[in-house]
Parts: sequence; C-alpha cells; structure tokens
Amino acid sequence: MLEDRVSIRQKKYQVYGTQLFYYPPDKRYYLYPLVEPENVMQRRSEIGLDSASFSSYLKQFNLEWDLAKYQKELPKVEKYISRLKKPL
Repeated sequence: MLEDRVSIRQKKYQVYGTQLFYYPPDKRYYLYPLVEPENVMQRRSEIGLDSASFSSYLKQFNLEWDLAKYQKELPKVEKYISRLKKPL
C-alpha cells in the first residue's frame, strides 16, 4: 500500500502492515514497524482489508500475525533498520 511505503521511506512507522524486509542474519522476513500494532486489524478493516488477506499475505513470506511475537522482535527490527544508510 502506498501510504505504508511512503511512511517507510520517511523513516516512519507503517499503518497497515503491508511492508516487509528481509533480515539476512536470520534468513527471514519481518514487518517494518507499525503504528499501534494492537490496532492494525481494525485499521485494515476500516479501509476494506480483511484479516484473511493479511494472513494470506504474511504466509507468502512464511510469517503469521502474532502481536506478542511482533512486540518481542521489535527492538531487533528497529535496531537493524536504523543502521540502513539509504531510505527504507
């Protein structure tokens, strides 16, 4: 989604959870940080994106939405993306 992509380029958190990145040390994908991740499903619903589409999208990258896991991994994700020299 364009709004998320623009937010990431501006080094801000994404809103709808549409942007991921590959983390070479773990050889896996992660979601870029989200604004109020506990409300991501509600925000998606408000614009017509259902939870099934989110789950299906994440499965393509061998991920699933788990708020507790997301919050646990967030410090590592933020540390990694803060080191990137070019815009996200």
